[in-house]
Amino acid sequence: MFHVVRALVLIDGQNLYHLAKIAWAPVPAVRASPYAWPSYDLERLAARLAARLPQRTLSEVRFYTDVPAASVDPFWHGFWTNA
Repeated sequence: MFHVVRALVLIDGQNLYHLAKIAWAPVPAVRASPYAWPSYDLERLAARLAARLPQRTLSEVRFYTDVPAASVDPFWHGFWTNA
């Protein structure tokens, strides 16, 4: 008999982005990376992680990221402020 376990998935946005960018980095001479900015489906990723064990059900997803100061990096400040 299985007991249902509620799963809470915590996602570190900066680490996920940088690791995905490295993992799927293209050969530079062939094409540009499609991962130039974070564009992943967090709910789908969390559901897949929770489903790795059949008794888990996804109950919540929490996403954390740092927002750089506009004076340090205006592009990423605007991106994460609007996300």
